[in-house]
Amino acid sequence: MPSTKLTEDDLTALADGGQKNAGATIQALTAAAEGDQLEDPSDAAFALGLAADVAEAAGETAQAVVLARRAMALADEIDPGYLYPHSLLVRLLAAQGDRDEAKAVLERLRAALTTYDSAPSALTEAAESLNMQRTALDWLTEAIDAIAPDRNRLPKPDQGFEIVIELLMARHDLRESMGLPHDADDELADRIDDALADALEEDDEEAPILFFPQKEFDALATLSAQALVFTGTTWDEHRSRVQSILAAFSGIGASDLAAIAATAEGYLSFVAEAKLDPGDVATAAEYADWLTHEQDAIVISWPPGRNESCWCGSGLKYKKCCLRREKPLGIHVVDQHGKAE
Repeated sequence: MPSTKLTEDDLTALADGGQKNAGATIQALTAAAEGDQLEDPSDAAFALGLAADVAEAAGETAQAVVLARRAMALADEIDPGYLYPHSLLVRLLAAQGDRDEAKAVLERLRAALTTYDSAPSALTEAAESLNMQRTALDWLTEAIDAIAPDRNRLPKPDQGFEIVIELLMARHDLRESMGLPHDADDELADRIDDALADALEEDDEEAPILFFPQKEFDALATLSAQALVFTGTTWDEHRSRVQSILAAFSGIGASDLAAIAATAEGYLSFVAEAKLDPGDVATAAEYADWLTHEQDAIVISWPPGRNESCWCGSGLKYKKCCLRREKPLGIHVVDQHGKAE
């Protein structure tokens, strides 16, 4: 056991290496969750979830259920978007034959579908444990209808867009596993996937994503409200978009990803000289490409380590900053490269 406080990576390594002595590993993970051993106290639910995983793998289902219940309760208290303990508990209860409690937990996941982008995958995994795929499919469709009744006008980022994308993808995968033919929503999900794949195929080496550090973003917002069309209206929204774009490209196999720091004055001078629209995402992509050829360009490699300083310059650790801002995006990835649908 390391003398320093445990990170999420430490907890994962402890669980992965503890199968030969499950009892000791469970005890260590539980002690970490209960004591002052965690670098980030919000990892306590994660530690208990890992302990439940170890108990399940060791065949100790009853103990796993107890640990999963504790992990779920703690997640509800300190990290409501962390829904893995809920799906784990459904699976464990189903294995024990306790369908009533399992269904009650499944209903809680249903209630989270329009609130957390982690809920769709957690729900589908849990529903499979109960052979309730058809019910899960209905719930996913209802949630999409609630957030995006008009599929041609999806919600804006940070207003439900990210959740709709996750709902569409989870629904698509579930229907495919059930052998159902594609419908209009499946085709929409495919178009988003295709747009990402096309963007990656057309660029052997991804250009850095344009990023305005906080001071420069504030200056840009003062000088050009039109530019906020592609950046987002707040710095938090802007860095969330950049994080999400980079994560989406990483998810489809892109490597050597980076952001490139821009100044408000430099960007607006470029826009004026080239007579371009400052709010056009294609302009942002063109400027990012132009910046890569400048000797003093600041290219920010992505991603940093979880416990390293965040790439956005906030001074916080990555896992406590932009990693938590990450949203599952599709459209905005192609937007910054001028390939929006």
